[in-house]
Amino acid sequence: MKFGGSSVADAAAMLKVFEIVNKFADNELVVVLSACKGMTDKLIACANYASNNNFSESIHLAESIEIHHFNILNEVINNDKLKKNALDDVKFLTDELKTFLEGVSLLQELTPKSLDQILSFGERLSTLVFSHICKFLRLNCKWMFAPDFIKTDSNFNSAKYNISNTKNAANDKLIPVLQQEKLIITQGFIGSDDDSIVTTLGRGGSDLSAAIIGAAINADEIWIWTDVSGVLSADPRKLKNTKTIRKMTFNEVRELAFFGAKVLHPDTIKPAMEDKIPVRVLNTFEPDNKGTLILENIIKNDAELHSVISMNSCVFLSINKPAEADFSSFANNTFNILELNNFKILYTLITESNIRCVLKPENQSLDILFATEFNNYNIKWNECAVLCLSGIGIDQYKLKSQKIITKLQNGSDYYQLIAGFSDNAIVMICKTEDEMKVLEQIHELILNSIEG
Repeated sequence: MKFGGSSVADAAAMLKVFEIVNKFADNELVVVLSACKGMTDKLIACANYASNNNFSESIHLAESIEIHHFNILNEVINNDKLKKNALDDVKFLTDELKTFLEGVSLLQELTPKSLDQILSFGERLSTLVFSHICKFLRLNCKWMFAPDFIKTDSNFNSAKYNISNTKNAANDKLIPVLQQEKLIITQGFIGSDDDSIVTTLGRGGSDLSAAIIGAAINADEIWIWTDVSGVLSADPRKLKNTKTIRKMTFNEVRELAFFGAKVLHPDTIKPAMEDKIPVRVLNTFEPDNKGTLILENIIKNDAELHSVISMNSCVFLSINKPAEADFSSFANNTFNILELNNFKILYTLITESNIRCVLKPENQSLDILFATEFNNYNIKWNECAVLCLSGIGIDQYKLKSQKIITKLQNGSDYYQLIAGFSDNAIVMICKTEDEMKVLEQIHELILNSIEG
């Protein structure tokens, strides 16, 4: 089980996590926690203050982190002896944090290695506090230091995990303790390199930690507890009548993430995908909701739609090759320009005389950019919206999806439906002003599919 920052933000949130963990405590269970909400950003600020000759502000911020964790313990634990032990443990860790900050301040240098050490205190503190809460509430558990068994390279701030070394370390250190203690509390986001120096896995690292540990212990399932009830049929900020999708495939999640879905990034559960371990996405604040179970394959006789994601402020770009130009040079030059200007390429169609792309730009001034970079080419471009529809046997819905697009086309050549590139997704391109019309009609198809 992995719980994110909002799930362990304060005392009330941690007690909800305790209730969930306690319910499943008869199993052999590894609980992975993120830092309390906002703590990682505070630690980054601490490090920056220390390295920029503002040590007093750095220590002031570190003390606010200490107080936050003190407050959680004071609110939950009412046994004086147990409370003192817990507060002393937090104090010991935050004193160690201050020592690191002092070193950064003295050197006036913040190396990636030092930053990883400092960032590790967010997860170390949240798991320490939670383990004391468990013991106070008479749930036996064992706190373990994730870098002892999550092994990575030495690419500090964004380390790559080594699954072979992690499995070996888990066999030696984690699994024997798990079999004996039944409940392990450990950290997301952090690991260690071959020299046992602490590393971090980058943003989203707690989900990745859960998937790595799940693969290392050959877990039955990996449960990602968040503040949403699984993967929804659409973005609830755009549509009100969304539903939780009960089962999806890894490939569907990958397609939706590519087009902007935020619930779960496939790279963070890659170890689970490779070992075919089911991943369940659940809501800490609605624990009775069954959430979404993500599987390698779903075998169904009937086609079924699951979810749609829409992305606006995209660009439909058409570039004609000059008659005298060599095609390879033309194509290479085009994609080099797009790459250098940080465009995310969502779709490409290439013919001998034309390249068409659907792009997600950064905040560039497109008129100036295209006029400057493609001044020797005949180009056309329009803003557009892109929608990605996911499901099982999705080709059966190609005709219905095409009809929705065709009704709005009115002679425009950049309304398109792209199917066949994936067994689990259909992509639609439309004018920006028609995004909500298409989204609502596609979502209606999804709701009918689910109810059917």
